[in-house]
Amino acid sequence: MNLDILPIGDVSSNDLDVIASALRDHYRVDVSIHAPYSLADLPEGTYSASRDRYNGNELAALAGANGDGELNLVVTSADLFAAETEHISEKTFVFGCSFLEGNGAVMSTHRLKPQGVRSLLSRGSNELVTNRLRVQAVKHVGHMIGLDGCTDATCVLAQSTDLDALDEREPRFCRSCSRSTTRFDVVR
Repeated sequence: MNLDILPIGDVSSNDLDVIASALRDHYRVDVSIHAPYSLADLPEGTYSASRDRYNGNELAALAGANGDGELNLVVTSADLFAAETEHISEKTFVFGCSFLEGNGAVMSTHRLKPQGVRSLLSRGSNELVTNRLRVQAVKHVGHMIGLDGCTDATCVLAQSTDLDALDEREPRFCRSCSRSTTRFDVVR
């Protein structure tokens, strides 16, 4: 299986390397990284001026339509929201969006970076950001390959509504979800 990462905006090469490494560590995928796109190049309708954020659902769909991989992941520095769909309620901000068994997903680095003193002091800043990037990448690719959300708060597939919940997680599946991965090409 091949996975294409499409950087949009000001995403560091270090962040892209961390994400690519996490995906290679957890899934048997060949990862390629596109040349970066500018936020200015995005189609009209992906940005909401009233929210001052980009529509994560639209960027996930854009990934699926424009990437060269069987799976495609937009990684952006832009802040995201999720518009209401038949499966999810509207969310003011999200760390990323993915469609179950789709070929496109998006994750944002915007809210994963330390924003204040408390966040900087909780763990080493680089370690904290690295773990957040890894968790989000593994989670969104998991959704693309058909793994649904999980209610186990320690599972990588659990919903993350804030950084404290996200920081409690490692990029690994709980026991139940791990059993579900047997039908996918997942590294154990």
